[in-house]
Parts: sequence; structure tokens; C-alpha cells
Amino acid sequence: MLRRELTPQRKKAIKRVLMKRRHGAVRPSAETVRLVSERDGGRCAVCAREVSGARGFHWSVHHRRPAGAGGDPRPETHAAGNLVLLHGHGTAGCHGAVESDRACSEELGLLIPKESIHAPSSVPIQHAVHGRCWLADDGTVAYEEPA
Repeated sequence: MLRRELTPQRKKAIKRVLMKRRHGAVRPSAETVRLVSERDGGRCAVCAREVSGARGFHWSVHHRRPAGAGGDPRPETHAAGNLVLLHGHGTAGCHGAVESDRACSEELGLLIPKESIHAPSSVPIQHAVHGRCWLADDGTVAYEEPA
């Protein structure tokens, strides 16, 4: 029997399928990304400049409460209230800055500890486009704490 060597891309594809089976969606849906982009006017939550170019390199959809490599079964993980647009990726640009200064990012609401029992929509964020606000799972913004 012939065995093919698994390329890194093939391994990643297999892992994505397995994660999908275990935890449902492993990424935000296209509809949710559209909601987040419309809510934020296509601008970065850190610097308020317009995002453009290749997603995953020039800009990314950042999970305030990390989804984690193993996935997160909580339904709000990939909801709009947990997501913001950022320039760069996890190690570069505004996204890299958020990930590298986690204490400051938590104070600003750009990061929420994975262990947090609070839904991201109930944690305020200091957003470059909207100011201090709460991001709802339906893609809206509130300027007063939700009930």
C-alpha cells in the first residue's frame, strides 16, 4: 500500500474538518465577519484606520476571548460581540501589539481571559472607532452597560 506524505497544508485541512465535527464552526461565519466589518466601518479597533489587503496577513478578525487552538464550544466565541477587526495578524501590526501586551489589552477590553465566565458582549471595550462601548452579538454597539 502506498502512503502519501502529509503536507502541512493537508494536515491543517484535516485538523479543521475534525475541529468542525467536534465543536461546530471553527471560524466566524462570512455573515458574522460582514456584520463586524459593517459595525466598525471596515476600520481597525486599535488605530481606526481602514483595513484592506489580504485577510490573515494585512488584517484579521480578532477574538477578544480567544477561541484557542482546541476550539471553544461556547456559542458566543464566534459571535460579533467577541470579534473586532485589527491590522496585521497575531504577531504583526495592531493585532501583534494586542497579543504582545496582554495586560494593557485586557484593560482596554481588546482581550478577555479565556477562563472568563462573562460573555464578551458584557465586557466593555475601548474601541478606536466607537470609543468605550459594548459590542453586541447581533453586530450593534451599545454605549451603556447591557442589562
